Amino acid sequence: MRHPASTCLVLTAALLVLLSGAVPVQAGWPEFRDLLLRAKPDDAINSPYGQAVQAHFAEFLAKAADETCVAEKKLASVAFSDLAHTLLTSALQHFETSTRDAIDAERANATFIRDAGPLAVNELRGLARSDVVGAATSALHLQHGAESIKAASAFLSMYLVEQKVKHFPRNGVASAQLFDLYQLATDPPELDLNRASAQLKRFFELSDSAALALKSSADTGKFMSQLTDRERLKSTLGTPLRSHCIATDS
Repeated sequence: MRHPASTCLVLTAALLVLLSGAVPVQAGWPEFRDLLLRAKPDDAINSPYGQAVQAHFAEFLAKAADETCVAEKKLASVAFSDLAHTLLTSALQHFETSTRDAIDAERANATFIRDAGPLAVNELRGLARSDVVGAATSALHLQHGAESIKAASAFLSMYLVEQKVKHFPRNGVASAQLFDLYQLATDPPELDLNRASAQLKRFFELSDSAALALKSSADTGKFMSQLTDRERLKSTLGTPLRSHCIATDS
């Protein structure tokens, strides 16, 4: 198992050496989200950018552990470190291996690639199908605290919505549903576990409705239907969550 403290130190040191301050490392979700959106097709997990992302997320989650679980900070830090590693390793490795092919396939439509942002459609589809959904599910099953739910659900929301919502039809019920979905993507769940659970459950309900409303678009319907862990996650969210952090006075 990766030691969270040493991992964070090594990644932060590598970031400072390689980037010389070009990418600021701040422990906050908005800054991390902005950093992710700066990805380029040739960025890989071992590139300076990939290391910057890992260092940033490690610091963000370490700070969350400090604030959320004072009594069990060490255990929480291990959990958050594992979640960060699961999310970032799978996401960046998938990005590295699939994005070039996706861009080649869409090269005739350069405008679409530019408007879709740094992540291509095939990349989004692959992440939604397995890696990010699996990480969010694990975070909820293991009940590692509200900040892990916040990070996982916001990360998931960004990939599913941030780069796709601009290309959905802007009419009728689908537009209203997708607007609500986008709001969840840009406003991660609060720190209360049960409220976070309800918000994330609502996210998946909205994604189901959006997929049905947009079934005339074969690509969109297929994209939404490939969330293979969706039903299992919704089932998990149906039960009250217990905080990972148990206060101790001794």
